[in-house]
Amino acid sequence: QISGHDQASGRWCVKMESSTHRDLKSTKLVKGCNLRLMKDMQPQVVNMSASSTGSHPECPFVVGDEVEIMGLVSVSGASLNGQKGHIVGRSDATSRWYVKLPDPAGAKQIKGCNLRLV
Repeated sequence: QISGHDQASGRWCVKMESSTHRDLKSTKLVKGCNLRLMKDMQPQVVNMSASSTGSHPECPFVVGDEVEIMGLVSVSGASLNGQKGHIVGRSDATSRWYVKLPDPAGAKQIKGCNLRLV
């Protein structure tokens, strides 16, 4: 269950139920791109700050937007952090945005939670 949004980390506060003790709950901070709505649950409005970049949390960007890559942790991904590019499309199959960077390598597929509008 989502209980709020942590401004400092940009992650959602999720109350987790223990698989062994149903009465034990803990709260974890989770990136939005690592969450999905359970089919039997109804969406609930959670007060996220005015820093939201779009009207729909899954699609805050449009083709042509200038974005900066951030928060990638893999060796190859971390080298992209701080680079700026433009949104050129989106893959619904992978839920990633195609970002065209200045280098000639072509567009990179990046999760929305690892992009910010410039």
